[in-house]
Amino acid sequence: MTISATDITLGGGTNATLESKHVSVTINVAENLFLCLMNQIYTTEKGLVFVAQTEKLFKREHLKLSDRQIRQLAKSWDKVAAFVTDPSVYANNPPTCSCLSTAEADLITLQDLQEQLYDRLESNVTRVDEDIFGLE
Repeated sequence: MTISATDITLGGGTNATLESKHVSVTINVAENLFLCLMNQIYTTEKGLVFVAQTEKLFKREHLKLSDRQIRQLAKSWDKVAAFVTDPSVYANNPPTCSCLSTAEADLITLQDLQEQLYDRLESNVTRVDEDIFGLE
């Protein structure tokens, strides 16, 4: 999002005049704080699967997952809140996240979004049997 405005300042000298100039400021606005953070935290192929599955749940799309996949997906969400509460867990490779505000506000937002995800696990996921022997 870009915000445009006119900056008016009082000119110097003995004859005070108003000077103005046009300024534009670009602000990054995250549509979904949870997904913004997930995209910063998960960069591997396996992690990107969690991001894609989470995005589908936010869009209310239907998924077919095994119980193991559901547990892994839900566990992947824990890293999002952990990052906000303690970013030092990524001390070696900290994500640069422009979507963060204050920790308290972000945690409240994340809690609400995570509750939505758990609700959608119930309504938008069909449990499938896992092929533990590789026969299917």
